[in-house]
Amino acid sequence: ILSKEDKMEIEDELIDRFGDIPKQARNVIEVALIKALAHDKGIFELNQKGENLAIKFERDRVDLQKILEEYLPLFNKVVEEVDSENKQGV
Repeated sequence: ILSKEDKMEIEDELIDRFGDIPKQARNVIEVALIKALAHDKGIFELNQKGENLAIKFERDRVDLQKILEEYLPLFNKVVEEVDSENKQGV
């Protein structure tokens, strides 16, 4: 997945073949897009464990404040969806 268009094409293909996409699969697709977009901006690694987010980036290509403002809400969205789903299953 290299763009939002790629993401939409993959989702459409999965829906055509299998019906509704589970939230877990949507999260995997979303994270793949986030990582691809981040890579284009000089970030070469994004890892989230629980509430911690590790970002490795090329210092001379990245405005860290801008990146945090842009990407942190996206990761939080994915985590919140997973957390709310886990709570329902308990």
